[in-house]
Amino acid sequence: MNLRDPPPNPPVIDDFNTITDYHMIENSTERLTCRSTGGNPLASLTWSCYNGIETNPNINGGSVSRTVQFTARRNQDNTCTCTATHEAGPLQQATLDVNIMCKYN
Repeated sequence: MNLRDPPPNPPVIDDFNTITDYHMIENSTERLTCRSTGGNPLASLTWSCYNGIETNPNINGGSVSRTVQFTARRNQDNTCTCTATHEAGPLQQATLDVNIMCKYN
């Protein structure tokens, strides 16, 4: 018998699991990594973040992570969301609000 279990907790955005606001300078390139631990099989991770470029998932023991690289601009949706999907449970999300600051010379 092969039991299918979703991860016990929502994914976390590395280094930001206790804050929800992220400050960055407009037009700078940034990276965020999302991690999901547990579940059988591991969850699938996807990013929604400024049309960023996602890396391939990285599996390490009982967790999976995925990184997105993006360039933020004002007048766009300022939320980055990592979504974990699993065949045995509802989708789970981690969200980070990005505050864009202008760079003055």
